[in-house]
Amino acid sequence: MKLNKAYLVLFSICAFLSVFTTIGIHSGIFDFDLQIFNEEVKLYKNSIYNFGKWWIIAHCLLVLSSMWGIFLILYKRALPIFGFGFLFYAVFAITEIYRQLLYLFYLNGQYRRYELAENIERSGRIMHDIKSFDLTSYALYAMFILAFALGNLCYGIGLVRGAKWDKILAVILLFWALQGFVTLGNEFWEISWIDTLNESFGLVFQPLARFIVGYWFIVKIQEKWNLKPMVEFSGSQETISSNK
Repeated sequence: MKLNKAYLVLFSICAFLSVFTTIGIHSGIFDFDLQIFNEEVKLYKNSIYNFGKWWIIAHCLLVLSSMWGIFLILYKRALPIFGFGFLFYAVFAITEIYRQLLYLFYLNGQYRRYELAENIERSGRIMHDIKSFDLTSYALYAMFILAFALGNLCYGIGLVRGAKWDKILAVILLFWALQGFVTLGNEFWEISWIDTLNESFGLVFQPLARFIVGYWFIVKIQEKWNLKPMVEFSGSQETISSNK
């Protein structure tokens, strides 16, 4: 498959935009950890809370787009490993998008029903459904953590034998995969200092890693401009091979 420069620029923009969406997610501005149930059920009226869910959905689409770009450029190098990697990224994105849509439409709907409940018996049943949703969300969270870690692992293995920036990105993704597995394991271990490290990891390492992904695309664009071996000409249109 051949890609022109416009596609590489688009993938790079997606990666760089994901830097900002990552910072927004991990900055805490969209977090509402309310301990009083009667305050929690009013969240469906909170525009910042709802915007945060759409923000996460946009983030997942940006990440998936940039990972798709890497696949298109490198899939001929090792189709099985990059193919499985992108499959895992797709599972990650679909799972998290589905989870956020459940918050927006299912849980918000339950909040609204609770406020409009005609009697205590009905409101009690709705409260039970709302509290049970936490377990569903928790399971989906585990799935998206696992899928993203496996995607990073596959891409890291596929990139590790490449050129300089391929190797740099490979190390970052492999380390990120390890962190994902540790995060999932800590849901059972419950080690407090790992949770503390994960907070810093999300706000510092993840934006930096996504910036490196964006810069990796810039490197590929520069290789095209410099007419290195991966650049080909087809008629009057300049194109870039996915594995040259």
